Amino acid sequence: MRFTPEQAMSHLTGNQERCPACDGESLYFGSLEYEGTQVSEHISCHDCEASWYACYALSHCVDAESGDLVAELLPRVLITVKGGVADWVADPAVDVAVLDWDNHQAGDPADVSESHLQLLAQSDPEAAAILQTERSCP
Repeated sequence: MRFTPEQAMSHLTGNQERCPACDGESLYFGSLEYEGTQVSEHISCHDCEASWYACYALSHCVDAESGDLVAELLPRVLITVKGGVADWVADPAVDVAVLDWDNHQAGDPADVSESHLQLLAQSDPEAAAILQTERSCP
């Protein structure tokens, strides 16, 4: 059984101990496979026979005795603005969106993903509500 991108996103942001396809709890977790700073694990559901790879990125190192954080890799994003034009560069696997609210209010459509819209709602609920309304209107 396959699952949709929406089901997969719900799985990633919610309960990873349930199947994204059928919401079942009868999962088999395979062994971890390492490649550089990436780790993957094959997971399958005994209820619906869906299978997928959970992919992890190593992000920090914690001392086993004290529990203290020893080192941490934080994703980086650099946004530069020159002559009113924003440009950005980011580490791999960082989902970056630039919303120029001034341009949007001047008539340029805002192309913001649902996940970025949810993030915008945390910092500017009014702007997020406007974009959500515009998105739902034909």
